[in-house]
Amino acid sequence: MTPARSVHVFDDSDALSRAAADEIEREAIAATAARLQFMFVLSGGSTPGRLFEHLAAHRRDRIPWRDTQIFWADERFVPPDHLDSNFAMAEAKLLTHVPIPPSHIHRIPTESTSPTTSALEYETTLHGCFPDADSPAFDVVLLGLGDDGHTASLFPGQGSDGDKWVESVIGPPYRPPRERITLTLRALNGAETVIFLVTGKEKHRALRAMLDDPDGHSDVPATHIRPRGKTLWLVDREAFDGS
Repeated sequence: MTPARSVHVFDDSDALSRAAADEIEREAIAATAARLQFMFVLSGGSTPGRLFEHLAAHRRDRIPWRDTQIFWADERFVPPDHLDSNFAMAEAKLLTHVPIPPSHIHRIPTESTSPTTSALEYETTLHGCFPDADSPAFDVVLLGLGDDGHTASLFPGQGSDGDKWVESVIGPPYRPPRERITLTLRALNGAETVIFLVTGKEKHRALRAMLDDPDGHSDVPATHIRPRGKTLWLVDREAFDGS
């Protein structure tokens, strides 16, 4: 069965960010009304950065931040204040500007002795937040798309242990820093909603490959993102048209 999926094209990243914020607000209000908390997974990269700035500036009083639990789709194995840290970017652009209790911010630990240890520690954190579950029941997961079709830190040609929720990976040489920790397909596909944010003409070929493979036959990881509920592709005109 093909999962629910919709594609929305925007003229620029500002319009895309507003649309993503609208969806996040709806999902957060619905989740807190139903279960008293909103489980929200962040991603890294420049496009989520614009979204984070919009959320901080315009949705501070409209999203139930005090009932929001924050997680990350992936992280580079760098200190949490490093320029390449996904946590550092989210902290600077969003988390310090909205009233999220510090205990609700579940970053991937990178002070460990190795990425493998970090992955084990984060999986323990997730099992504590989702006890007795087969996979994490995230409400919304933000993801990006690389020009090679990777998403989170799941790269083409890499295998995945079907039982794990978190893995350490070595990315390709053209994607430094290479040591990373990532949620697995099993963890990502436990989500209710996945929102892909895709901008830039350099993403056109990868985007078309994803959209032309709705049943996930490719070995490119992004084609295998198939959440329980729906997938939204929010893309700008350059990524969609390739010009």
